[in-house]
Order: sequence, then C-alpha cells, then structure tokens
Amino acid sequence: MWPFGNKTLLDADTTAWHVDNFEWLLKVLPTENDFAKTRLILPRPGFFDSHGLKGDALAQSLFNQVKAYCGMADWPVELISEGAAPKRNRDLIQVPDRNLGFSGTFATDGNAAVITYDPALLDTPHDFITTMAHELAHYLLATVPDERACDDTHEEHLTDLTAVFLGFGVFLANSAFTFEQWRDEGLGASQGWSYKRSGYLSETELVFATALFLTLSGKDCAAAETSLKPHLAKQLRQAIKELSKSDLSALRVLTLSQ
Repeated sequence: MWPFGNKTLLDADTTAWHVDNFEWLLKVLPTENDFAKTRLILPRPGFFDSHGLKGDALAQSLFNQVKAYCGMADWPVELISEGAAPKRNRDLIQVPDRNLGFSGTFATDGNAAVITYDPALLDTPHDFITTMAHELAHYLLATVPDERACDDTHEEHLTDLTAVFLGFGVFLANSAFTFEQWRDEGLGASQGWSYKRSGYLSETELVFATALFLTLSGKDCAAAETSLKPHLAKQLRQAIKELSKSDLSALRVLTLSQ
C-alpha cells in the first residue's frame, strides 16, 4: 500500500477555520441575507449587464448589480473612484506585480458607508465585481455586533469568506492569482511576465469555501466547475468529495432554520 495515504485539499486546522467561520456567518448575518436563497454568481452571460456604459457610469451600474446579489440593494453606500495605480514599466524583463489585497476600500462616515475603487479595475470587469463583493462583505460584517469566530489578524480572510458566503466564490477564486506573459515590439521586442495576487484567502482556500457553499446550499457544482479555471475545477471536485464524507450536520441545521 502507498505509505502516505490520500492528501486532503487543506490541512485540518485550515479546514476547521473555514467550517467554524461559515457556521458563525450562518448564525449572525441579518435575515435579509437568507443563505437558502443566495445564488451562485458566475462570470457568465445573464448575470451582469454593462448596458453599454463606460467609466464611472459602468462602475455604478455593476456595483448596484453586485449589491442586489448580496441582498444589500437598499443599503446606503457611496461609491467613489480613486486615482488609478501606476502602470507597469514594460522596460523591465521580469515584473512581479504582486498585489496583496483588493483595489478598493471600505469606510464609514457617520451613518454613511463609503466604498472606493481603482478605475483601472474597469479594464477587467471580473476584477471590479470581485472587489465590490469583497468591500460589500466588509460593509455587511461591520453591522454584526457579535464577537468574531476568528481573531483580528484574520478579519480580511473572514471578509473573503463572507464574499463566498454571498455567492461570489467563483469570482474570487478565479481572481486570486493571475499570470500574464507579454511582448512589446515598440520597446525593442522586450518581453517578460507579471503576476498578480488578489485577496487574502488562497486559491485553494477559496475553492474549498466555494465547495462548502455549494454543499450546504444544495446547489449543483457543475456550473461552478465550468466557470472556474481548469486546475481550480479539479480542486473543487476534490473538495466536494471530501465534504461529502464530513459531518456537517450542525451547519445543515442552521441552513434549515433560516
């Protein structure tokens, strides 16, 4: 027999963190965020419409669509465009472009909420939508007075998990790591590569969280698989299989009680 056995997608402690915090979210989030009615939001036709808009008008339209999917359509919040981040210097042959976090911010101003975004995100609407889901998750968590199930150092990780809870797991997982190769004939045929890391949970953690969302909501994972990057779709199948052998009875009771 092969001596090392089957390797699980996440280690035991990380798996427990996801399950414990998902259970906490089921207990504390407002009733309008009915988990049983939450849709799996996918980067496919029929979910978002640009309405032919551009610039800030497009940002506002997409933001309102994300708010509606999050069950927060009527929540007061101002969306503000911030200055674009500096462009990459393509004279460099290798350009690591590691972005830890999201190109957006959430803050409160008295009774109002303010979310900002980098307008460069609109070049890739998928990333804009992902960022808005994360920032709205911040807004949602800010309304929860209960003590967190995790410590303060994992607040941003919990925010990622909350965005998955709101149905945006596929968006977050696909955006978590991006690798790009390029060639610029105008600079003497210079070429190189860059990569971007977005968010706080890893790709694999986001896939596991998405599998937990699908398992508890009873949704078919086929649509998620076909919308994920191929290597992430493979991980999703593994996570679904692992969760099918796990005792999630406490979480299932919470989903039924909402």
